[in-house]
Amino acid sequence: MPSLQYNPPAIAATWGGSGGGAWYDLASSSSANTTNHSNNPSNPANPIPLSEQPVLASITLWGQNGHYLYQIGTSYQTTSGTVQFVHGASSGNASSALNLRAGEFITQINSTSGNYVNQLSFTTNFGQSLTWPTSPQSTTVNPVWQAADGEVLVGFQGACGSALNQLSPVCITFKPATWSSV
Repeated sequence: MPSLQYNPPAIAATWGGSGGGAWYDLASSSSANTTNHSNNPSNPANPIPLSEQPVLASITLWGQNGHYLYQIGTSYQTTSGTVQFVHGASSGNASSALNLRAGEFITQINSTSGNYVNQLSFTTNFGQSLTWPTSPQSTTVNPVWQAADGEVLVGFQGACGSALNQLSPVCITFKPATWSSV
């Protein structure tokens, strides 16, 4: 039987500044123990354990042109069903949702950031993209994350208050499958 092996989840990049309350969509480490439930009571109280096999299903962003991102919404399909999170303040205009289809995943994230996450741009292996807001507050920091061979974005963690203060993609890297006799 084949056995799927992967390296422990890792933070691929960090955008934005300090401040706000920490949150985690996935329980990817022992410190990943809060969903910032106090910031948004509709969030589940606990991050999704990796044993639930979370698959990122959609992303929606809220922001305002000339400013920065106020909020990120994510949904995951798990072995127990759909789990949704919303992090940040409920202001700004919503983007269209980036709904990922079966077999589709995020391959690149471009951002602009300063004290906050000003703008995010997601690109998928199927060519879908989402950029929001379209004209953010100007900044000189423009980090890019691109999936390396075998690396998959599985979720996010960050910090928020009245805005999206910080965002980090959480990734795993697959190892070659191992085979064992039954």
